[in-house]
Amino acid sequence: MDPAVHFSVGARVVHPSHGAGVIVGVQGKQIGEIKNRYYIIDMHDMRVMVPVKRAATAGLRSVGREARIRRALAHCQERLADDQVIRDYRQRKAALLEKLNSGEFSQWISAVRVLHCLSERRPLGTNDLQMYKRGMDILASELALASSTEFDDARQEIEALLDCATEQPNAA
Repeated sequence: MDPAVHFSVGARVVHPSHGAGVIVGVQGKQIGEIKNRYYIIDMHDMRVMVPVKRAATAGLRSVGREARIRRALAHCQERLADDQVIRDYRQRKAALLEKLNSGEFSQWISAVRVLHCLSERRPLGTNDLQMYKRGMDILASELALASSTEFDDARQEIEALLDCATEQPNAA
Protein backbone atom coordinates (compact mmCIF):
# COMPACT_ATOMS: atom_id res chain seq x y z
CA MET A 1 0.00 0.00 0.00
CA ASP A 2 1.15 3.53 -0.74
CA PRO A 3 2.44 5.82 1.95
CA ALA A 4 -0.30 8.30 2.74
CA VAL A 5 -0.06 11.63 0.97
CA HIS A 6 -2.29 14.24 2.53
CA PHE A 7 -3.01 17.64 1.09
CA SER A 8 -5.43 20.22 2.38
CA VAL A 9 -7.80 22.50 0.51
CA GLY A 10 -5.76 25.36 -0.92
CA ALA A 11 -2.62 23.26 -1.40
CA ARG A 12 -0.72 23.89 -4.63
CA VAL A 13 0.06 20.54 -6.22
CA VAL A 14 1.43 19.06 -9.44
CA HIS A 15 -0.06 16.11 -11.28
CA PRO A 16 2.58 14.45 -13.51
CA SER A 17 0.31 14.30 -16.55
CA HIS A 18 -1.70 17.49 -16.19
CA GLY A 19 0.55 20.05 -14.51
CA ALA A 20 -0.01 22.28 -11.51
CA GLY A 21 -3.20 23.32 -9.82
CA VAL A 22 -4.84 24.13 -6.53
CA ILE A 23 -6.87 21.69 -4.46
CA VAL A 24 -10.30 23.28 -4.16
CA GLY A 25 -12.00 20.48 -2.29
CA VAL A 26 -12.12 16.88 -1.17
CA GLN A 27 -15.23 15.05 -2.25
CA GLY A 28 -16.65 11.60 -1.62
CA LYS A 29 -18.10 9.71 -4.59
CA GLN A 30 -19.77 6.33 -4.70
CA ILE A 31 -19.64 4.14 -7.79
CA GLY A 32 -21.66 1.01 -7.22
CA GLU A 33 -20.66 -0.36 -3.82
CA ILE A 34 -17.30 1.41 -3.77
CA LYS A 35 -16.95 4.79 -2.12
CA ASN A 36 -13.78 6.86 -2.47
CA ARG A 37 -12.65 10.34 -1.53
CA TYR A 38 -11.11 12.51 -4.24
CA TYR A 39 -8.97 15.61 -4.32
CA ILE A 40 -10.64 18.13 -6.64
CA ILE A 41 -7.87 20.10 -8.36
CA ASP A 42 -8.41 23.21 -10.46
CA MET A 43 -5.78 23.44 -13.17
CA HIS A 44 -5.17 26.18 -15.70
CA ASP A 45 -7.74 24.86 -18.16
CA MET A 46 -9.41 21.86 -16.51
CA ARG A 47 -10.52 20.23 -13.28
CA VAL A 48 -8.95 16.92 -12.22
CA MET A 49 -10.08 14.43 -9.59
CA VAL A 50 -7.43 12.25 -7.93
CA PRO A 51 -8.36 9.52 -5.44
CA VAL A 52 -6.96 10.46 -2.03
CA LYS A 53 -5.81 6.86 -1.45
CA ARG A 54 -3.85 6.86 -4.71
CA ALA A 55 -2.34 10.35 -4.60
CA ALA A 56 1.19 8.99 -4.12
CA THR A 57 0.80 6.36 -6.84
CA ALA A 58 -0.57 9.02 -9.20
CA GLY A 59 2.57 11.07 -8.53
CA LEU A 60 0.79 14.01 -6.95
CA ARG A 61 3.33 16.30 -5.29
CA SER A 62 3.60 19.81 -3.93
CA VAL A 63 4.55 22.63 -6.29
CA GLY A 64 8.30 23.20 -6.26
CA ARG A 65 9.96 26.26 -4.78
CA GLU A 66 10.30 29.19 -7.14
CA ALA A 67 14.08 29.50 -6.74
CA ARG A 68 14.62 25.82 -7.57
CA ILE A 69 12.33 26.05 -10.60
CA ARG A 70 14.12 29.15 -11.90
CA ARG A 71 17.52 27.43 -11.49
CA ALA A 72 16.22 24.49 -13.52
CA LEU A 73 14.79 26.84 -16.15
CA ALA A 74 18.19 28.46 -16.61
CA HIS A 75 19.13 25.36 -18.65
CA CYS A 76 16.61 26.45 -21.29
CA GLN A 77 19.09 29.13 -22.34
CA GLU A 78 21.72 26.54 -23.24
CA ARG A 79 21.81 25.46 -26.86
CA LEU A 80 21.46 21.73 -27.50
CA ALA A 81 24.25 20.03 -29.40
CA ASP A 82 23.13 18.03 -32.43
CA ASP A 83 24.04 14.76 -30.70
CA GLN A 84 21.61 15.54 -27.85
CA VAL A 85 18.61 15.08 -30.16
CA ILE A 86 17.68 11.49 -30.99
CA ARG A 87 17.33 11.25 -34.76
CA ASP A 88 15.11 8.17 -34.94
CA TYR A 89 11.51 9.37 -34.62
CA ARG A 90 10.16 6.38 -32.69
CA GLN A 91 13.03 6.33 -30.21
CA ARG A 92 12.80 10.11 -29.75
CA LYS A 93 9.03 10.00 -29.25
CA ALA A 94 9.34 7.22 -26.64
CA ALA A 95 12.10 9.09 -24.78
CA LEU A 96 10.16 12.38 -24.84
CA LEU A 97 6.94 10.75 -23.64
CA GLU A 98 8.82 9.11 -20.79
CA LYS A 99 10.19 12.51 -19.76
CA LEU A 100 6.81 14.23 -20.06
CA ASN A 101 5.15 11.52 -17.94
CA SER A 102 7.87 11.52 -15.27
CA GLY A 103 6.40 14.26 -13.09
CA GLU A 104 9.88 15.78 -12.72
CA PHE A 105 10.33 19.43 -13.64
CA SER A 106 13.87 18.88 -14.96
CA GLN A 107 12.66 16.07 -17.24
CA TRP A 108 9.87 18.28 -18.58
CA ILE A 109 12.42 20.97 -19.37
CA SER A 110 14.62 18.46 -21.16
CA ALA A 111 11.74 17.29 -23.37
CA VAL A 112 10.58 20.82 -24.17
CA ARG A 113 14.13 21.91 -25.04
CA VAL A 114 14.47 19.08 -27.56
CA LEU A 115 11.11 19.85 -29.14
CA HIS A 116 11.87 23.57 -29.28
CA CYS A 117 15.21 22.83 -30.94
CA LEU A 118 13.45 20.66 -33.52
CA SER A 119 10.87 23.38 -34.16
CA GLU A 120 13.67 25.78 -35.06
CA ARG A 121 14.89 23.38 -37.74
CA ARG A 122 11.53 22.54 -39.31
CA PRO A 123 7.81 22.71 -38.54
CA LEU A 124 6.88 20.11 -35.94
CA GLY A 125 4.64 17.21 -36.92
CA THR A 126 1.31 16.70 -35.18
CA ASN A 127 2.63 14.39 -32.42
CA ASP A 128 5.69 16.51 -31.71
CA LEU A 129 3.56 19.66 -31.65
CA GLN A 130 1.12 18.07 -29.17
CA MET A 131 4.00 16.97 -26.91
CA TYR A 132 5.56 20.45 -27.12
CA LYS A 133 2.29 22.17 -26.20
CA ARG A 134 1.67 19.73 -23.35
CA GLY A 135 5.20 20.18 -22.01
CA MET A 136 4.99 23.97 -22.21
CA ASP A 137 1.61 23.97 -20.45
CA ILE A 138 2.91 21.74 -17.65
CA LEU A 139 6.05 23.86 -17.18
CA ALA A 140 4.13 27.13 -17.27
CA SER A 141 1.50 25.89 -14.82
CA GLU A 142 4.08 25.01 -12.18
CA LEU A 143 6.10 28.19 -12.71
CA ALA A 144 2.92 30.28 -12.50
CA LEU A 145 1.84 28.75 -9.20
CA ALA A 146 5.33 28.79 -7.69
CA SER A 147 5.92 32.44 -8.59
CA SER A 148 2.31 33.67 -8.16
CA THR A 149 2.19 34.91 -11.76
CA GLU A 150 -0.33 34.44 -14.53
CA PHE A 151 -0.11 31.31 -16.66
CA ASP A 152 0.40 33.27 -19.90
CA ASP A 153 3.22 35.33 -18.34
CA ALA A 154 4.96 32.15 -17.14
CA ARG A 155 4.64 30.61 -20.60
CA GLN A 156 6.09 33.73 -22.25
CA GLU A 157 9.01 33.67 -19.82
CA ILE A 158 9.81 30.05 -20.71
CA GLU A 159 9.50 30.77 -24.43
CA ALA A 160 11.90 33.73 -24.07
CA LEU A 161 14.45 31.50 -22.33
CA LEU A 162 14.14 28.88 -25.07
CA ASP A 163 14.55 31.55 -27.74
CA CYS A 164 17.82 32.65 -26.12
CA ALA A 165 19.24 29.19 -26.84
CA THR A 166 18.34 29.33 -30.52
CA GLU A 167 20.04 32.71 -30.92
CA GLN A 168 23.39 31.28 -29.81
CA PRO A 169 25.84 29.73 -32.29
CA ASN A 170 25.75 25.92 -32.37
CA ALA A 171 28.00 24.31 -29.74
CA ALA A 172 29.22 21.44 -31.89
